Amino acid sequence: MDQENFPATPTSVSFTVANCSAQFAPITLQTAQTFTAGRTGQLDQVDVVVSVSHVNAAPLSVSIQSVTPAGGPSGIELGSGSYSGPATDPAAAEIALSSPAAVVAGTQYALVLSESSCADPSINWPWEFRGGADAYASGTFWSSASDGSPNWIDFFATYGQDYDLRFRTWVA
Repeated sequence: MDQENFPATPTSVSFTVANCSAQFAPITLQTAQTFTAGRTGQLDQVDVVVSVSHVNAAPLSVSIQSVTPAGGPSGIELGSGSYSGPATDPAAAEIALSSPAAVVAGTQYALVLSESSCADPSINWPWEFRGGADAYASGTFWSSASDGSPNWIDFFATYGQDYDLRFRTWVA
């Protein structure tokens, strides 16, 4: 294991991830957690807590990306994988990356989560993740909701709160 944010007594909050929603028109919702690699090597697995999954949801897309100078995901994918379920709350889903990401110790990256395709526009919010108190000092939670290119914002800082995704990264 390399990085981890599973505080012993987390303040839980849910984050929603979906690719499309008939409620608002087709939009892409994505969430991301930035983290700082603690070691150099191949990041080949991430663990996240999936609190809700709709039975007809498309697989969850997991992407490791570089970050922009502002600190958000760049869109440049360094590694990826997917997860089809089931819901794992309160345990973590262990998601092997089919394409591991080369990471360098001390460098910040983004763990980006989204529904891999628009499986069914009538399904609102098919994937939900558990977050916790802002206990991870080496990264930030980001969110994007758009009908085009991602428009990443430091979501909770923007809205006067701060939480982090509950996650682990594994570097070999």
